Amino acid sequence: MHIVDVVPLISLPTKGNNNFTYNVPPDFTVKKGTLVAIPFGKKTVQGIVTRYSSKKDGSFKNIDKIIVNEIISEHELSWIENLAINSLESLPLILKNLVGVRKTTKGVASKNKKNKWKVFTKQSDIDVAKIISSTKEGQTLILIPENIFSQKISTICKKHGKNYYIYNHKMGLKKRRLFMDDIGTKKQSIVISPQSGIFLPFGDLRQIIVYESSLPSHRQWSMRPHYDARIAALLRAHHFGIPIYFHSSLPSFELSKINNKKRDLNKIFNNATFVILAKYPENNVDLLPETLKKIQETIEKKKSVLIFHDTLGSENMYICGSCGHISTCDICGNILQKNEWALYCRICARNIGPIRAFCVKCGSPKVRPRKTGTRALEYLIKNIFPDLNVVRIDRENSKEDIKKITTTFDKPSIVIATQRMFSYFDHPVFDLCVIPDPSTLFRSVNYDSLDIGLTILKRIDQLLNPQSYILVESYQGTTKTLHNIEAGNITEIIENDLADRKKLLFPPFASILYCEKEFSSQEKAINETKKITDVLRKNKGSLTDWSIIKRNNIIYGRLLLRSKAKNIAILMDKIPTSWSFDPHVVLNDTITNLH
Repeated sequence: MHIVDVVPLISLPTKGNNNFTYNVPPDFTVKKGTLVAIPFGKKTVQGIVTRYSSKKDGSFKNIDKIIVNEIISEHELSWIENLAINSLESLPLILKNLVGVRKTTKGVASKNKKNKWKVFTKQSDIDVAKIISSTKEGQTLILIPENIFSQKISTICKKHGKNYYIYNHKMGLKKRRLFMDDIGTKKQSIVISPQSGIFLPFGDLRQIIVYESSLPSHRQWSMRPHYDARIAALLRAHHFGIPIYFHSSLPSFELSKINNKKRDLNKIFNNATFVILAKYPENNVDLLPETLKKIQETIEKKKSVLIFHDTLGSENMYICGSCGHISTCDICGNILQKNEWALYCRICARNIGPIRAFCVKCGSPKVRPRKTGTRALEYLIKNIFPDLNVVRIDRENSKEDIKKITTTFDKPSIVIATQRMFSYFDHPVFDLCVIPDPSTLFRSVNYDSLDIGLTILKRIDQLLNPQSYILVESYQGTTKTLHNIEAGNITEIIENDLADRKKLLFPPFASILYCEKEFSSQEKAINETKKITDVLRKNKGSLTDWSIIKRNNIIYGRLLLRSKAKNIAILMDKIPTSWSFDPHVVLNDTITNLH
């Protein structure tokens, strides 16, 4: 009777050995990478056979049944294990994600290493078109951050007469089987896929293209396993000895560490002229007369206008009439709104405290409520331009409603939108953009506020026709970064921001790890969190911060570690398994490890 080690596909601690030993019944033939059913406690769960055990016969439980023979090849297991290590994530959850992608086929990938592994960074759609057009044999995987990009890449494939597939996790079972059978062969094809496509079982994968690699959508944060598809692509390309291309038309701080081609970031806005209009809080106006005049002129030319406002609804925000400071959440940076007697954060779902009578920044008593949000702007614009087609795109619209809006988009129109619009527009459709509150661009309380702001502005620029304008109505306290952008000094502000990050150990110079645990009282939370922090701070190569937060009336202890990924992996052993881990590993750490 053989003895094997099996990784159960359930949530287990990130650190430690996740292999459990089982007997193989005499009538079973089990290879490495086989999907099996095993008894685990009082339940029967699925698991992947990872290796033949060196343990001697003992009182081990038997494998119940074989579900799929060799769903992952022995050759592939090593890069999946490396992904778990480099992502600081649990191996069972990574394997569970892979099984979800491959559940209709065994999926053994090519074992040939024909090419020398290389990392490239490319900066335009022309480069991607050249790579696609020059593909003559084998398979190409193009990873996209959002489904909207599949239309653009499929157009390039059609233009060059290439056979292509668009994969997503909602693909029907019959269609999935045919798709898996096709890519399991060595037939020349291009596969366009979101994050999970990195786990597809290719028969002859020759190259990987990560499209718009600067967008954070390549990271899977909303659900476990937490992993970065770009890091997974790096590891797979390195393991099989194939080239990988990072495409980016957007500014990226992380890619700047691996970019082998200098880029003039002062010229990232190709279509629009950036104009700042001074807006003083005590005027208490929603849109300036100059802005309304420009909107009227654009509409008279039978062209469309975008009003970008990344705040939902029509609730009151609280703004200082002296300095322009807006009350925001100290955890997520979201604008605080009124909820009965208190200030409320919609994202954190918690009351921050009573409505403030004085400004926390300058001490002025001129703190006034003002209607804000896309719904309030829609009401305002419809009253000013009653005969125009006014459209609102935000989370309050269903996907079906937005698709109807975008497919029947007719000029001239005024579109009031949040970042959700980027999932529905992929080509220039506007001739004017108005940003009534730029604080929504740079309001993140984390290290990445400049990344987010520049990326949003660049994506807006891509939706504007040539010789358009971006009008920004700015309060006095929020104009420094915007004036640098208007003057074309973008490289300077990025270099200054990177210098600060290097000094403070933030990405792209370090990986970070958030840890969180629920406590029954604030005293217990403070004692345990501070105790663990004291232990972690003895490590000289890392920085550790701690805080206590209250969310939905539940008290949490929170830790933040900043260091190299290898160092964080060591520090994780000093944190009890009762804490939940949320890692952010940077590309540079992975490339350094590979070299």
